[in-house]
Amino acid sequence: MGTRTVRLDEDAERTLSRLRKATGLSISEVLKRGLEAYEKHARHEGSLRPYEVYRRLDLDAGGWSRAAAADAKHAVAEAIRRKHRKKISGQRGAVHPEPPGLAKTRTRKDP
Repeated sequence: MGTRTVRLDEDAERTLSRLRKATGLSISEVLKRGLEAYEKHARHEGSLRPYEVYRRLDLDAGGWSRAAAADAKHAVAEAIRRKHRKKISGQRGAVHPEPPGLAKTRTRKDP
């Protein structure tokens, strides 16, 4: 049997005291049972499949998506346009070069 030294903040001390009074158990027994209960909880949480985790999030209809999967390309393009508009509007009067990929394609000479 091992001996452990544990530091508890005030809230944990109050909880431990309430549990001891309510159950009549010793400090050691309350802590042992708490560890056993947490182990069961941790094993269950670790065994959840991704869908079960998603289901618990309660994202409502459509979740956090901005568009249906069929419109993903259009939605991404629109999000990028909005992002660049925000940058441009935040820097009034500044000259904004074209995105690097665009500038290269326009200045490339054909052989």
